[in-house]
Amino acid sequence: MDILQKLQNSVVGVKAGQPCTCDLAIGPRYKVIWFKATISKTGAAPVIGDVMDLIRLKVGGKTVREITATNLDARNTLLGAEYAATFMTKDTATVVATPLAAGIYDIWLPMCFAEPWRKEYGSQDLNALPTSFTNGSRTVQLNSLQLEVLIPNIANTSLHNLQVYAETDGGVGSLQSDNATPKLAMSMFKQKNVPYTAAGDLAMDKLDKGPLYQAMSIIQTTDTISQFRLERDGIVREVPKAMNDVALVKRGFNAAFIAANPSRLDIQFDYDDKPNNLLATAGATDFKLIPRIVSSTGGNFQFLTETYESVF
Repeated sequence: MDILQKLQNSVVGVKAGQPCTCDLAIGPRYKVIWFKATISKTGAAPVIGDVMDLIRLKVGGKTVREITATNLDARNTLLGAEYAATFMTKDTATVVATPLAAGIYDIWLPMCFAEPWRKEYGSQDLNALPTSFTNGSRTVQLNSLQLEVLIPNIANTSLHNLQVYAETDGGVGSLQSDNATPKLAMSMFKQKNVPYTAAGDLAMDKLDKGPLYQAMSIIQTTDTISQFRLERDGIVREVPKAMNDVALVKRGFNAAFIAANPSRLDIQFDYDDKPNNLLATAGATDFKLIPRIVSSTGGNFQFLTETYESVF
């Protein structure tokens, strides 16, 4: 099966402080989407959050992924340094590991559906995103597949261009028993801000019940999380953060990224090479995460979840 790499439709409405959109072609199966942003910044080196903020992926008008570009890049980097965003000097093939000075750069950020970090080759395409579905005699396609990107308004920063490329193949999905509805489940991202007022145990007891959880992350840079407890009608995990981090490293997650982000907590359930060892929450009556925050006067952190759910 041929793997195609092509520029997608134009991004419409690119303007600082506003969301812009890109309607993706219907027909192929998407393995990865690449955002290419050309940015100039004076006075300081650019970061990815200077050029893209909140990204939404919509399937048939339904938001299935909602994540900032910064958090998407961090999630990719946790899985492996090779999946991090790439900075290049404008219109050249010169890769800049980390921009150290102001200037004009091309930034390439991937959003993966196929998962190249899985060790078994046959598992890597399991979550590739089809847009055509068949039962052999009838084919149904998605009504739409759209990206929405919020462009931040950052001082001394100019976005020269935003393009979307995609790597696709001709793979198709199957139909549900009604022979009309696509059978489509996928990894979904959701994020929200969570306030806290002081150090101590923070009971996060309003977690969504029902999805299969692949991962969850607490993202902040100022305070220390010493340990956490996860309950689903009983204790599922109750460990120091250090033990959680060591377990991630031993399973092949990016040790350098974990060491460089000591205030971040990443809890991973999807350890298997095939994504079938997830945290089930359907039918749970009590489901909560309780991180212990050390030496804080309060603030907000971002809570990011990755779940495996049916779209239809």
